[in-house]
Amino acid sequence: MGAGLLAVLFTLVGAEVSAPAKADQVKAEQAKTEQTKTEQVKAGQAGAEQASCALNGEYDIEIRVENLRSSEGLLTVELYNDDPEGFIKKSGRLHRDRIAIEGSGNIACLSAPGPGTYAVVLYHDENANEKFDKGFLGIPVEGFGISRNPPIGFSKPPLEEAAFTLDGKPIVLDIKMNYL
Repeated sequence: MGAGLLAVLFTLVGAEVSAPAKADQVKAEQAKTEQTKTEQVKAGQAGAEQASCALNGEYDIEIRVENLRSSEGLLTVELYNDDPEGFIKKSGRLHRDRIAIEGSGNIACLSAPGPGTYAVVLYHDENANEKFDKGFLGIPVEGFGISRNPPIGFSKPPLEEAAFTLDGKPIVLDIKMNYL
């Protein structure tokens, strides 16, 4: 993981924990991260112009999430490479973070491994079960968003509609959540 990664990962191994408890665990870890980030800003290690993410690295990504339905659960953020066959599949995923939701708008920060073409996919895991829940006929029951906000149809959009390029400077993405 890159040094610019500010979002908190957690993994539960062999333990069943309720959805509110998972969200509380993530919030506690985020509080520790925020304290460290605040100390870095005070020390002048992060740029004063940065509102939410330090964006110190060449391949840092700030994701501003819009239209969250509620502040319940977790926001899952996934980074994909430029392989159309692996887009929105486990095989193409480079990185995943789960972040406790704080209010109606959230910001996620991550670092890509280097220059290149990437896509970001989000989902609002409202019940914090660490799954993207779907209902009848595979229709999502939880919100989701995709970089560059492509039109949503009956299948996933092509990678070209979601892809962005990192070329040595940080990027800010505004991603709108969709609830069907």
